[in-house]
Formats: sequence, structure tokens, C-alpha cells
Amino acid sequence: MGYGFVEFKSKTFVDEALKRLQNSELNGHNLELKQSERTLKLASNVKTKRKRQLEKKQQTTKILIRNIPFQANVREIRELF
Repeated sequence: MGYGFVEFKSKTFVDEALKRLQNSELNGHNLELKQSERTLKLASNVKTKRKRQLEKKQQTTKILIRNIPFQANVREIRELF
């Protein structure tokens, strides 16, 4: 199975898509959606223990979509969103 990302204009649209499309079906496959997170990385000269404490995950306006059938085309995926 494949995966992909969809970017939205605001968190409101992300929340709505997650609620509405979680476990939706595409070509017989249940899609798994999750809000994408970006981990902020610090410079390599910061000590390891302190670095782990300072690293933060930022919420983004992207959704990770898993379990996309390989035979799905762009049109089918766009119709969902």
C-alpha cells in the first residue's frame, strides 16, 4: 500500500477532514489518516540529553494518508478531499 500527504489552509480544515474521512474507503482499502507532525531539530552541538528535552513536535496543516491502493489515481484521491 502507498501513502501520501495532503496540505490544508488551516487547522479547522484538517480537523474536519480527519473527522469526516477517517477509515473512508478507496478502491476497497480503508484509508488511515493522521495529522502530520514536524519535529524541530536542534543544532548538533547541543548536548544529547538537553537536545531531547528541547526538541518539540509542531502540529502542521498536513495530513498523512496511509493504505492508499497503488492503483488509485490522482483524480480519485482529489475527489476525497
